[in-house]
Amino acid sequence: SSANVVSRSYIINPTAGASHGILFDTTANNTRIEGSTAVTNGIGGTAILMSGAGVASNTVTGSLAFSYGGDALGIQTGANYNTVSFSTAISDEAGYYGAYIFQAGAGNGILDSYVRTALNHVAVLDNTHLSRIERSTFSGTAGGAAGLYLFNSSTNSISDSLFVSPGGKGVVIDGAAAQRNTITRST
Repeated sequence: SSANVVSRSYIINPTAGASHGILFDTTANNTRIEGSTAVTNGIGGTAILMSGAGVASNTVTGSLAFSYGGDALGIQTGANYNTVSFSTAISDEAGYYGAYIFQAGAGNGILDSYVRTALNHVAVLDNTHLSRIERSTFSGTAGGAAGLYLFNSSTNSISDSLFVSPGGKGVVIDGAAAQRNTITRST
């Protein structure tokens, strides 16, 4: 599917289990979500998930992703050149992330956004490369967790952002493959 637009909409998935609010899957590309809200109630579900090597050049802007039982925002498994901007992503369940980029392709970004989670790392870049985080705030409440956790990820750019994790760590860079990442003008 390509060139679809979801605008000024409210999407809720009340299904129990690992169900998602909005799923960009397999070949979704050049699709836009604008000014919308995506909510999932399922344990293990992600409010907005972009997953698959054919998932490319999608944008989420001015939107809210809220998960009562899982991750708020996920970009994974080969997804390329996807951007989330001017948006809010909140996970309300212990053990899940506010946002993650996991084994994704290149060029994904979280820009001008607010991300929050309760009891885990707020943002995670895991085995991902050439992604960027700019002008965003990441807030968590878990002791020992990180505002940003980079694991085996390289050549990512983080700038002008705030990472808060009271009782935890602002930023953790871990893994032998974590190389050439740049963090500038951030707290």
